[in-house]
Amino acid sequence: MSTRPGEAVTVSAAGSTDTDGTVAAYFFDFGDGTNSDWVTTSSVAHTYAAAGTFTVKVRVRDNNGAESQNVTSTVTVAAPAAKPSGFLGGFEGGLALSAVAAAAIGAAAWRGRKR
Repeated sequence: MSTRPGEAVTVSAAGSTDTDGTVAAYFFDFGDGTNSDWVTTSSVAHTYAAAGTFTVKVRVRDNNGAESQNVTSTVTVAAPAAKPSGFLGGFEGGLALSAVAAAAIGAAAWRGRKR
């Protein structure tokens, strides 16, 4: 599984079963120092703040109070994409470039008109 910093990723333990009862709660350790605490839903969303590779651990508790061993998976959080550099980089540059292009096109159309 992969994501980028600031983007939510869904971690799921759906399909977990218990041979002598029912799964009553799930505990997700996201590997970045945070966890879900015990929750009753089999899927949770988590947002990683920094790039890196994290080992997610999930364990379940049944209706009799017994807990499973951890099951692990790896999440790779890629570094954010580099912002474009240059004079007109970013969204504002795109707007400025569009305004300049529209003015140039308008001037060319005006010069091409028959009088």
